[in-house]
Amino acid sequence: MTEREFHMKKILTQYGVCALAVALMVTLAQAQTPAPGTSFRDCSNGCPEMMVVQQGRFTMGAPAGEEAREESTQWYVTPPK
Repeated sequence: MTEREFHMKKILTQYGVCALAVALMVTLAQAQTPAPGTSFRDCSNGCPEMMVVQQGRFTMGAPAGEEAREESTQWYVTPPK
């Protein structure tokens, strides 16, 4: 094996290991992502309750007839992916 072939093999091996690590991280992140509708808090004392929403567009705000709530009228929200 020439020196050039040795270095190319070394580089390709490093890329392969990096690709495997990225694939593993994506898999773990997906496994730890809570399902839409799941509520959570970022801390145990005083944080507001948050809700996991599904991807895509959804309606936020008080529906007609509930304007007395603290929320304003309804509007559409499209979270970034």
